Amino acid sequence: MQVAASIVDLDIAAPEAGDIQRSRTYVRSAGSMKLVVELRDATSGAIVGRIIDYYQAPEFMEPQRATQVSNADEFRLGFEEAARYTHEAISVAKAEKREEQERIKLEK
Repeated sequence: MQVAASIVDLDIAAPEAGDIQRSRTYVRSAGSMKLVVELRDATSGAIVGRIIDYYQAPEFMEPQRATQVSNADEFRLGFEEAARYTHEAISVAKAEKREEQERIKLEK
């Protein structure tokens, strides 16, 4: 099985690299993104599953200072969530394949 992941609709509320050093950015949320994970059959390349996960970073009551590092930490949680969903989907697919193989053996 091949796993292909992509980020779609990325919205990050953080300063750009090289911004004026004395400026600060304050936000109520680090932003959002949509992660798309496609599971493909390794031999044919056919898509056998697709996971679409929309991640919205938590909103704070008061604006918080945003940096590239703080936002990377926030978005890491979204990546971990998508990885967990992908792992669960693969586990379910493997279990269903085993059940199907057992059913075929019993029918013979």
